[in-house]
Amino acid sequence: MTEKIELEIVTPEQLLFSGEVEEVVVPGSEGYLGILPGHAPLLSELQIGVISYRQDSQETKVFCSRGFVEVLPDRVSILAEAAELPDQIDVEQARAHQVQAEQLLRSDDPDTDYAQALLDLREAQIRLDLAIEVPVILGVKAESDNVDINESINVLNDIGTFVLPTGMAAYQFPVGPVNAGIGIKGYSLLIESVVWPVIYAELDLSPFVIHANVGGLGFLWFGIIPDLGFRTSSVLIPEFHIAYKFGKTFRLGIGAIALSGIEGLEGITPYSVYLTGRFSILFDE
Repeated sequence: MTEKIELEIVTPEQLLFSGEVEEVVVPGSEGYLGILPGHAPLLSELQIGVISYRQDSQETKVFCSRGFVEVLPDRVSILAEAAELPDQIDVEQARAHQVQAEQLLRSDDPDTDYAQALLDLREAQIRLDLAIEVPVILGVKAESDNVDINESINVLNDIGTFVLPTGMAAYQFPVGPVNAGIGIKGYSLLIESVVWPVIYAELDLSPFVIHANVGGLGFLWFGIIPDLGFRTSSVLIPEFHIAYKFGKTFRLGIGAIALSGIEGLEGITPYSVYLTGRFSILFDE
């Protein structure tokens, strides 16, 4: 009877494969590594390449983009940032990436990291967030030389609960375990809307997602007031929220946002704590 070794291939999104195989070949940090049952224990980084394994004398190949492999005498565990079986690969997208990779290979820049550039091209995505926010606290922090005041502004009792539609469009890319992005964010009051540039970082601890961003310095207004247009400003808008994911796109959570550096209101920082529901949609390039 042929000896076998247990193989498990895992990505952040799925368990791609789990079963007994006769042999595994992985793109290790020092080149391709063949693994048979009884192999000495080791831990290695995975490079961009192809994992292949033989099961019942049939070979299967899996594309992978970095990660780690742990080898024990009776088990191989692979944790990859991304992995795809041949029938999961978008051929047209792969051809487009091939063209971009060939252009990089013809580059005269000696500092170009070709492998990393190709990986980034595969994993970069356009992101669109559509959300509503319901403020539960409106507050202000005021500081002076002699006093530090932090009190809630009880306007919600006067005007009642209201809903703010908001959205964000960004270019998102992985930076280690974090997804980073740059784009624009805005709010709409129907009769008047405003957008501003934003950068963000997001950590996915499924089913929870932790998101932080900062934006501002330039604001584009459009609506019934025609003369606002684009305005530069010293205002910065830091924001933080934590949400629970329902499926791949919908999230419910709680967050906080503040405004700092308002001209003429030095030492005054308005802020809001809000409940939010949002759809976060990713589009592969």
